[in-house]
Amino acid sequence: MMVKEHKSLTLLQRDPQIDWHYVPEPLGEACFKSGFSPSEGLVVYEDTYQSMKAFCLTEDLHLSYLMTPLFDLPPLYDDHWHTLLKQYEKFNLTQMSVCETVGIREIDISNKKYGQGKTPKRKWNNQNGAPQKYTVDEKCQRLYMSLALTALIREEPVYAVSKEFGFTGGTLQGWLTQAATFARMLYTFASKLGWWHLELILGKYLSRLDYGVKEEVLPLMEISGVKKTRARALWNAGYRSVRALAVAKEDDIVRSTKGLGPFPERAARQIIKGAKELLEKRSMQIRKDAEELTNFDKT
Repeated sequence: MMVKEHKSLTLLQRDPQIDWHYVPEPLGEACFKSGFSPSEGLVVYEDTYQSMKAFCLTEDLHLSYLMTPLFDLPPLYDDHWHTLLKQYEKFNLTQMSVCETVGIREIDISNKKYGQGKTPKRKWNNQNGAPQKYTVDEKCQRLYMSLALTALIREEPVYAVSKEFGFTGGTLQGWLTQAATFARMLYTFASKLGWWHLELILGKYLSRLDYGVKEEVLPLMEISGVKKTRARALWNAGYRSVRALAVAKEDDIVRSTKGLGPFPERAARQIIKGAKELLEKRSMQIRKDAEELTNFDKT
């Protein structure tokens, strides 16, 4: 199935003497609901559809690449290309397979490393909405940013990622936010096209982008006042669930957990309180859902 087979709108004739009625096709509705322009939507469609043919779920890189914005990528300079080549040379077979799937070869990176300079930005919103070719250079830019994104959601320190990839901490944090926004747009796009399998995968991954953490600590991030550093500290101390923290004793948390800040007792109290409030909130929602089901049965 190629992009050229799709239309954004289908023109339907109700009555030739009265009016014409436009009805959106799935691709047109997906663009409208997700916020992509028609020209962007065609690029997103082709890129995502090709990726789904050989999707790799055994490692974060392919998902990170898919959720890295295709548009307005920051330019790469010589040092960035040198870093990208070094990263590529350390890739395992799975990561190389991801690069092959998205259309990137080692020679594409090495050619840019030697004196090719930066890759310019380009605008995608052309007036007639015609699809534009996504170049290999732009795929490499996206791969580079997806590597930085992968490092961030694996909880590597921002300063270390900044040093490795040559961007400031603020740029990286901003990029993480942009990726989360793009991923939500892609989630809606997939939903409207009926790509339910991709929708499920993206939905699970969105929280990792929001918080910048690994999957295992996501439940702890829902507790009020718990950020990723504190969530990781609690996890390492053996508190693997919200309930474990709700029933924990303040002294035990202080004694077993490092990284609670200058006032660990107060932090422990806040964590326990937040965990209890979260459990109560969930309990109330369950009771509410049960009541709705009960009332439905009576009717």
